[in-house]
Amino acid sequence: MAKRIPEKLSALHFNGRERRHSPRIRYDVNTVIEFAAGVIDVQLIDISKNGCSFRSEYWQPEVGQLFDLKLSLPECRVQLSVEVKICSRLGNKSGVEFVRMNADHSTLLQEVLKQNDESQSPPGFFSG
Repeated sequence: MAKRIPEKLSALHFNGRERRHSPRIRYDVNTVIEFAAGVIDVQLIDISKNGCSFRSEYWQPEVGQLFDLKLSLPECRVQLSVEVKICSRLGNKSGVEFVRMNADHSTLLQEVLKQNDESQSPPGFFSG
C-alpha cells in the first residue's frame, strides 16, 4: 500500500480544496476602506469578481466583519463602492468577499478584470 504524502494547505483551502470561486488578478494599488469609525488606507494585493485581498499595517479586522470598501482602480473612471465581509486574515493581510455592489460598478470591475487578465493564476493568497 502506497504511503500518502501530506499535502501542505494554505488559507485558500478547506478540506483540501480551493475555496475561491473565481481567479484573482494581482493588483498593487492603494485604496481606502470606509466604516463608522472613519477611513483607513490599505494596499490592495489582488482582486476578482467575488473578492479581493489587502494589506494594512495599522488595522487588522476581525473575520466576519462587514464594511464598505472604496476601490480606486487606475482603469476606472469612478471609485467603486462595495460592501465586503472579511473571510480570512493572517497578520496584516486580509481576504474579503464582495457582499453587495451596484450593477454599474460590477460591470466596471468586470471590464477591469478582463483588461488585466493574466495567463496564470497568481501565487498563493498570502504570498503577495
